[in-house]
Amino acid sequence: MAHLEERHWNSGIMEEHPVEKFWADRFLTYSRDTSSSPASTPSLPAVSSYIPPDPKFSLNGYSGSWIPFGGGSHQCPGRHWVKVQMLLSFAIISEAFEIELLAREEGLKVDTGKYGLGALMPAEKAGFRIRRKKTAV
Repeated sequence: MAHLEERHWNSGIMEEHPVEKFWADRFLTYSRDTSSSPASTPSLPAVSSYIPPDPKFSLNGYSGSWIPFGGGSHQCPGRHWVKVQMLLSFAIISEAFEIELLAREEGLKVDTGKYGLGALMPAEKAGFRIRRKKTAV
């Protein structure tokens, strides 16, 4: 159950972002903020609400905490190729389309009943609207 082990993940300075709730900033690091990182760090008092303008995506500190393709001798041999394909597909789609999530926040809670069997699904159906972006003329 390494994926949901709270002590491994950054939950914010005041621990206001629990592991089971999506928080995009969990994956951002700021060069001038030592408490920003995907991995859990000791709680530090909040000095100010200023957010540095240089966020970077990072997976540093996740080793052994996030195992999406298994491990050991049974680790997925195509994991690197799959990761590149997923990122590339999302980049192409998000470049050409606007995607709007229509679901309520409560409906996005994860159903952990099938944890460990693949991708976790939201507890309720999550509708979305997708439309082609208008091109500048």
